[in-house]
Amino acid sequence: MTRGSVLVIDAGSSRLRCHLFDCEARTVALSAVEWTYLEEPDAPSTAKAFDPRRIWEACCRAVRR
Repeated sequence: MTRGSVLVIDAGSSRLRCHLFDCEARTVALSAVEWTYLEEPDAPSTAKAFDPRRIWEACCRAVRR
């Protein structure tokens, strides 16, 4: 019987977290990468922008850890 695992990526406003769970829902690995968002000068203070390239790079770093 093959055992699997689940990789969960949580892209929040201040960090990207990567969780790896086994098939019994136990944490196998956890990593996080801090990041910052961009503020557009003409946008309201509550508006945040994210650079897709930086998100992808953070995702790759978190998964490699």
